[in-house]
Amino acid sequence: MNKIYGYARISRKEQSIDRQIRNIRAACPDVHVVQEAEAGVPVKVVSERLGHSSAKMTLDVYAHVIAHQQDKAVAALEKYMKE
Repeated sequence: MNKIYGYARISRKEQSIDRQIRNIRAACPDVHVVQEAEAGVPVKVVSERLGHSSAKMTLDVYAHVIAHQQDKAVAALEKYMKE
């Protein structure tokens, strides 16, 4: 019986760690989206990585990140035009 209780205790610890990791990922998607957007990762890929049902959902939720990308694109174009 001690082995069974030992396995149950280990399993609860593993579940707790897994839950903590999921909580961290759920709390920080904005950070990942910003980093991926700034790296030029396509929205479709970001959407798939987040587990969203569509790229539209990602765009709806993270429109503020995409707006930041627009600002960077305008700045890059202005810099190019000055050269």
